[in-house]
Amino acid sequence: MKNNQDTKQLIVLDVKRKIINFFKKIITLITNKKFIAIFLFAISPIFSYIMLETIQGGKILLNIKYIVLNLLFIYSLLLLLYFLTSSYKKSIIISNIILYVLSLANYVVTSFRGTPIVPWDILCIGVALNVSSSFKSIPITSGLIIGTSIFTLLIVFAIRLKYESKKSLKKLIFKFTSAVIVSFFIICFYSTNLITAFNLDENLWEPAKEYHNNGFIASLFKNSKSLFVSAPESYSFRNVKEIYNNMPIQSEISSDEKPNIVVIIDESFADLNVLGNLDLSEDYLPFLHSLSNSNRVIKGNLHVSVYGGQTPNTEWEFLTGNTMAFMPPRTVPFQQYIYSPTQSLVSTLEAQGYKTSAFHPYYKTGYRRNYIYNFLGFDSFLDINDLKDLNYLRAFADDRSTFQNIINLFENKSSDDKLFSYTLTMQNHSGYDFPDYTAKITQSNPLYSLTDQYLSVAHESDTALKELLEYFENYKEPTIVLFFGDHQPNTNSEFFDDILNSNENPDSKEIQEKKYITPFVIWANYDLNIKDEELKNIDDISLNYLSGVLLKIANLKTTPYMDYLENLRKTIPVITGNGYISKDKKYYNIDDDTSYKDILKDYSFLQYNNVFDKSNKINEIFEIKE
Repeated sequence: MKNNQDTKQLIVLDVKRKIINFFKKIITLITNKKFIAIFLFAISPIFSYIMLETIQGGKILLNIKYIVLNLLFIYSLLLLLYFLTSSYKKSIIISNIILYVLSLANYVVTSFRGTPIVPWDILCIGVALNVSSSFKSIPITSGLIIGTSIFTLLIVFAIRLKYESKKSLKKLIFKFTSAVIVSFFIICFYSTNLITAFNLDENLWEPAKEYHNNGFIASLFKNSKSLFVSAPESYSFRNVKEIYNNMPIQSEISSDEKPNIVVIIDESFADLNVLGNLDLSEDYLPFLHSLSNSNRVIKGNLHVSVYGGQTPNTEWEFLTGNTMAFMPPRTVPFQQYIYSPTQSLVSTLEAQGYKTSAFHPYYKTGYRRNYIYNFLGFDSFLDINDLKDLNYLRAFADDRSTFQNIINLFENKSSDDKLFSYTLTMQNHSGYDFPDYTAKITQSNPLYSLTDQYLSVAHESDTALKELLEYFENYKEPTIVLFFGDHQPNTNSEFFDDILNSNENPDSKEIQEKKYITPFVIWANYDLNIKDEELKNIDDISLNYLSGVLLKIANLKTTPYMDYLENLRKTIPVITGNGYISKDKKYYNIDDDTSYKDILKDYSFLQYNNVFDKSNKINEIFEIKE
């Protein structure tokens, strides 16, 4: 009996010993410097992912495929850094610093611009630094605080790592394997349709929502594919030549005197009444609303491709007749694609004897305008350092003093010269949180003070426009003024949501497109002899058509490309980076299979030939005939 008890006690003791030894091994393992380093290295991308999405205010629990894709990019960055540094500690620290800086940059840009960052925004770093002084505060959210805390903890834990593997065959194999895995993934991503396997959400109408739905890092890399532009399917020089040969013969213009042309793209100028009913203390655009179509005035809705920022895309579409519809989403042609002289409205007017000048009351280096305006054909370009007697409203040169520089230009011109004056203003630029500026016009919700400030400064633009047109009303030479806004402002997003959500289907393309509409006015100090009745009553138009319409109204020569677009406009009056609207007011995505597919393909062929196919470009399509 005693032997049995002793045996049982021995068995119990043995079990206890094994359990104790097991936990000792576990404790030894998890306190082992090597294990801690490898474990943190392995799990840090998961916390990096949580950090990224938390800072953006995005979703963490995405579609599982989206989570996997985001983690693949983060792990690839980590492995690449390990290959370069041979250090767990350095790889974790550097990768998280890179990701945190990117995430913070996106948070700030989205807060002020309303749209997330894209890879080529790095080229705009000078613009960002210049404008940053105008932003009085960065909104501090719980997501920003939590994300920053996660980042801080990752860095602290990584710094405390004591283990670094020594040179060995295993380490060499791991480094080599890491390089192979990363290279294979990146090559597949950029050279194949791997991205389609993840079925990422494409919400071109709401870029910020797309980033939230897909994950920040996956969206950023997806946009990086846009740096490489391939020809449209079935594109060929022969096809472009055939389209050109079938273009209608250009009509002759009359011998009427050529008018001076003044174009003003007013920063963030928009009539927010297009969103819905506004409850305001007073009309903030009384002069604009007093204008109506007549023998001297044409006004309507201008559909643009951008919201809250990326003004150069508005400029590019207007000046060239090209459209963002056929460009990779959220690219910036000024930054990425223009590196040589390019046919434009400017060169078309110069060919007809016009002297051309550009004004911008900010720094000319922004978005490479110091190069781009030269490539487009401007004779001169004056910026904040060149324009005279500028006055400031908040942090920016006001429209009134900017317009006075236009007046000075015309006061000092020779009577023999015909001028094309092009001005891009700055007065209404975001942000709208200047504490020393008192809003004169308010809407009903006191929470939306940013919107009140915007409404008040836009009112000043309306007054400045009135004064400018009063000057040209008495100007001795025939002059046409085209005035329009580049995009709507990014003020209180809730203000826009409140108005749009009052609609039955607020997420529909019809409703979301309302955020991409600004007003345009073509005004003349003489009676316009417009033979085409349709030109007198333009309700909706997109930027790619506007320069051609301007020249036709001015009774000036147009290029075959402009004539082609004018014919296309009567079928598809609106084409933007967000889709298109047919003449029967139906809204489509650019890739929808519709009866318009073939004519849109022709347009894409012409644009590709114009922008990218330099060796086979048919210049006579884009130039006026002598």
